[in-house]
Amino acid sequence: MANILLKLINMSIAASWLVLAVLLVRLIFKKAPKFIMCALWAFVGIRLICPFSIESVLSLIPSTNTITNDGVTALPVVNAGVEMIDEGVNQYIRNNAVETKHAFGNIMAVLPAIWLIGIAVMLIYMLVSYLRIHHKVREAMPAGDDIWVCDHIGTPFILGVVRPRIYLPSAMRERDVEFVIAHERAHLQRFDHVWKLLGFVILTLHWFNPLMWAAYVLFGRDIELACDEKVIKQLGIDIKKPYSEALINCSVPRKMISACPLAFGEVGVKDRIKSVLSYKKPAFWVIVVASVALAVLAVCFLTDPVGTEVDIDDYISSVILEQNRNRESDDHFCCEEHTILGTRRIGGRIKVYAVVYYTEYSFIDGTLASECGSHIPTVITLDVKNGEYSFVDYEIPRDGSYNQGDIKKMFPWYLWRLTSTQLYVEQHKEGCLDQARAHFELFGTTLVTNSDDKTFRQYVYLESPDPMTPTVTLREQDNSFSFSYSVFSSYLAHGNYEISDGELILRTYDGDNVYFFEQTDNGWRFVANKSSKIPSYRYSGNSPVAQCPVPDSAEFVSFVVEQGAE
Repeated sequence: MANILLKLINMSIAASWLVLAVLLVRLIFKKAPKFIMCALWAFVGIRLICPFSIESVLSLIPSTNTITNDGVTALPVVNAGVEMIDEGVNQYIRNNAVETKHAFGNIMAVLPAIWLIGIAVMLIYMLVSYLRIHHKVREAMPAGDDIWVCDHIGTPFILGVVRPRIYLPSAMRERDVEFVIAHERAHLQRFDHVWKLLGFVILTLHWFNPLMWAAYVLFGRDIELACDEKVIKQLGIDIKKPYSEALINCSVPRKMISACPLAFGEVGVKDRIKSVLSYKKPAFWVIVVASVALAVLAVCFLTDPVGTEVDIDDYISSVILEQNRNRESDDHFCCEEHTILGTRRIGGRIKVYAVVYYTEYSFIDGTLASECGSHIPTVITLDVKNGEYSFVDYEIPRDGSYNQGDIKKMFPWYLWRLTSTQLYVEQHKEGCLDQARAHFELFGTTLVTNSDDKTFRQYVYLESPDPMTPTVTLREQDNSFSFSYSVFSSYLAHGNYEISDGELILRTYDGDNVYFFEQTDNGWRFVANKSSKIPSYRYSGNSPVAQCPVPDSAEFVSFVVEQGAE
């Protein structure tokens, strides 16, 4: 229920932009035919009840998912499409994460109940108001086709939906009857008694949005103005004065009737009289311009902006694989898992902020092994044109002491706190492992190990300041290696090694890095001046300078790990 309500709230916010646009058009096109104004309110109704819409590059709706859940920390994320609002609100949320999460959880737990109570109150009001009016007219007498006369009412109105009736007060002046009946029949011809009820039902679902109340009131007034115009067109422009007098004579206040969704009374009489007396047949160009405005609003506000997280997900997967795949390891199975933290539209481009896990698997002699990979916050920029995406840029932070600074520059301030790969590592690893099992048809396999008759050697540098011990792992069966040197690095060095004349040379699959070691009695000694640069890190807030986890001449001590060994 909470998810349904959240969806409805986002629909209501999206429709609010259309309501504001309609209010602006009403001010600009005061001389336009009133039926066009009624059509605009019909657009609002469609936006409020339709849970989906076609996408358009012309859409002016900033966002169709203004309030969402980040999916990781259960914090609300505001994406109103207005950067100033997004940044201000989301900054407050992130700065007060614990309190906001608790409050948001409590609100979403009770809000559905409050919403349902509001709906119940609205429906009860509709029923009670109908019964009260029906009680007043229980002694009415028929006076023609669907026309009834009653002593207990002071103004004419229509009551009912399936079989609507026109009720006239018995004290009405005879010369006013013709105009009143013409007006009420115009309502019936336009099915206004149905549209008013439908509008109230939609308002019942969106009762929490003040703009929808304003829209409902103005919708009722525009219906009356449209009927007045229809009567003048049918009976001729000469009846403006007597018709206005009839409106005045029928203007006895009846709030109960005017507010009842199942009844039509004479409301907004003062404005209607002004409109009637000033009525002139609209110029052709006014009708054309107003019709064009109607079409523009339909295109711009009944359509959704192109590109959402759901639509973009598959394309992002293909971009990640293309950008990370090692061309020299075509025999490997390449896979990825990612979590989209958010998106931002800038003109015709979308920036996708994600945490990306990429890895490659081999399966040799019964051994399923991860050969290379990375787990890193990533920003992917795409062009959007005619509903299609095209790749623009793939941005990742640098290793070392630059890492956190780069992330803060790349990501909006309300997202960079969520870029810790530790939040997603287990989920992403398991997802990639499932893909590898399916690819190699290893259904039911739970181990990723070397085969029973093989060994691999590990060499560790125990004196490193890094919380993770730097380790070189050599797999003898295929001359492959892995070199992990820091818990703060997102780069996983994998490749092939060779040993020649007492020297160990590690070359990564991507061809970007080479590491040299000299043989010692207990293992290998790192040779920094011949090797690719290893980044330095600050290991505490008090560190005066960044330290390298593997300095020159670092001693890596050897030990052998047998299959199944602890």
